[in-house]
Amino acid sequence: MQKILLSLVVGLLLLLPALNSASADHEIGDEVIHKNIYALVVKTSPPGLYIDGSGMYEKDSWAKTGTAPKQWGALEFVEWKVNDVWYPGNPPSIIMDKDHTAVAIYALHPLKKQGSGVGTYHNLTIISPYGKTTGSDDYLEGYTATFKVLEQYVYDEFRDGIRYAFSGWSDGNTKNLMDNSITMDKSKVITVSWTEQYRLDILNSIQEMDVISTGWHDKSSNASLIAISNFENEAEGGVKRAFEEWMSIGPNAAPIKDLKSPTTSVIMNKPYVIAADWKKQYYLDIDNKYGKVEGSGYYDAGTYATASIDSEIQNTGKDGTRLVFGGWYGDASSDGVNVKVLMDGPKSLEVEWKTQYYLTVNSEYGTPHGSDWYDEGQVATFGTNLPRDPVGLWKQRTFYGWDGSLKTTSMTGVVLMNGPKIVNAQWSEDYSIAFLNIGIIAGVIIGGSFAYRKMRKRTKSHKDSHDFF
Repeated sequence: MQKILLSLVVGLLLLLPALNSASADHEIGDEVIHKNIYALVVKTSPPGLYIDGSGMYEKDSWAKTGTAPKQWGALEFVEWKVNDVWYPGNPPSIIMDKDHTAVAIYALHPLKKQGSGVGTYHNLTIISPYGKTTGSDDYLEGYTATFKVLEQYVYDEFRDGIRYAFSGWSDGNTKNLMDNSITMDKSKVITVSWTEQYRLDILNSIQEMDVISTGWHDKSSNASLIAISNFENEAEGGVKRAFEEWMSIGPNAAPIKDLKSPTTSVIMNKPYVIAADWKKQYYLDIDNKYGKVEGSGYYDAGTYATASIDSEIQNTGKDGTRLVFGGWYGDASSDGVNVKVLMDGPKSLEVEWKTQYYLTVNSEYGTPHGSDWYDEGQVATFGTNLPRDPVGLWKQRTFYGWDGSLKTTSMTGVVLMNGPKIVNAQWSEDYSIAFLNIGIIAGVIIGGSFAYRKMRKRTKSHKDSHDFF
């Protein structure tokens, strides 16, 4: 006991000059002035053991304490604390960037009991590379120690866009929560795990540079990129903004999976700033009442749009009536089934269709003409090329007029095509040729008979004359 008291007295005598020196160098009146010199104070817990190292050190120099003995009576060395934070090494090396207090922590040896009735204590050490923690201390055996990390996220002081997110404990009853606990059946060292994260800033365009979203993503994870235009209402006037591509505009080049896709991803290896690049588009509107037309929609500014129809003729479902393509009109004109339009603004086209009616010309005989399709309002000409049809010796057919949509006795006629029309040629049977042919035949027969009789008479007269001689 006398040796212990003697050690305490000697330690205090040796420590007082250093403390007085620190006080003298740093205090002028009530103000503390740092002149590139900082103080290191070395202590023990519990107090009573002298360890050297206390003194004044130049700014940013390295200071080292004395080595803490592993055993101090019934106490066992645990670890150093510098400014109430657990510090590795024995002795520890400390950068003198400010005043520091280094304390060598001792605890009762777990295998020894004190005759005074004091129970066995175990030390809980919390080690975390980032943030602040609580709970490091000596606890009575069987006690449930509580400890926690005070910050869920710790932001890197020297690198923008980098932070560390709490991800769990190495041991304890609630490893995934910031607050944890554990039963002290022995001395324990528990570490805190952190996940490195990078910030992703997405800008709405390279022209406006407005940040529309900011997110933090784990290192090496895939972050989604989704382009959303803030100008969809422009589409009401035939103008809208369409996605062009993604552009990495930050200090770090972003490995974007598909630059041209409005929905893609980027692997988060660093902090990134990514902007969406947009292009202007104009709408082509096509007014068409019949058939199928292709080409309406949005087109990039300055490009050509092509409009087309599927057929130049459309069936109306009514006999003798159809629609015929008449051409394109509006911001472009063409008689062809396709038309090109320069999209330097919102454009519109109209398809013209003409109504046509069919004229049917019927005739049992001869060669009729005029059957065809005619535009609505057009005057159609029709007719036949034979006034009569000589079908035999005894009769023939004679044209005597038209009936149906038009009645006329002329061989040709005209009709206004204001609807489907039908005209029929009318023929009659004429037997006058029979009488003519009968007369001719009778004349031939009579003439032949007369000639025959005359020839016989002449032959008989010649024979009689020959018999007389």
